[in-house]
Amino acid sequence: MGRISKSYKNIVINKKKILVLIPARAGSKRLKDKNTRIINKKELIDWTIEFALKLKNIDKIIVSSDSEAILQKEKKFKDVVFLKREKYLSRDNTQIIEVIRDILKNYQSIDYIIILQPTSPFRELLNTNNFIKQVVIKNQDSGFSAIEIKENLLWSFKYKGDNIIPITKKFPKNTNKNNLDIFYRPSGEIYIAKANWIKKNKCLINKNSFFYISKNPLFVDIDTKSDLDFANFLTLKRK
Repeated sequence: MGRISKSYKNIVINKKKILVLIPARAGSKRLKDKNTRIINKKELIDWTIEFALKLKNIDKIIVSSDSEAILQKEKKFKDVVFLKREKYLSRDNTQIIEVIRDILKNYQSIDYIIILQPTSPFRELLNTNNFIKQVVIKNQDSGFSAIEIKENLLWSFKYKGDNIIPITKKFPKNTNKNNLDIFYRPSGEIYIAKANWIKKNKCLINKNSFFYISKNPLFVDIDTKSDLDFANFLTLKRK
């Protein structure tokens, strides 16, 4: 757990049906029309669709969206299924798991579903393919990519009035960063889970999920205009 084994590099997984879902809702509070914003002359959604088309051992790629601009891309990407998302699944408070479970109603034969969020456009193809193989070969229920959080969460707090409320019961006594715990979080680059596991548990990951620590030097998670600007800056490193 946490590393991608090189022993899986040449193994082909052809007995499991794998579906890739790219959720691309039209609305976005913090960055309007986020999924169709431009990064280096290419729309954000296109980065992820083109990546999905490069993946190995995939049976179907689906884009779920309520955006007419995105749905029109079916003319450009002939090998991708574009599904119009219902209004009740396109609200600000709609959970991604609701969208996934709705998709799976019409794809009963799928063994695994992969979620690729357009907000993480720069992925590493070799690592992603190898991770998918490991999850399937090891018969894992679910898996995801994670990144190290640079800030230490033990120093985090919220406040109510003038009262500081630490994320834990109290702040750590030690101020030496070298001796503090390291924390991680899902990076959003990839989620993968058994279809039946999602139906049963109604979630993407839990404490038993398989994972790997992404060292992607071009990682970005786009949610604001500054994130978008940073992503455009990172494309300079790709040249």
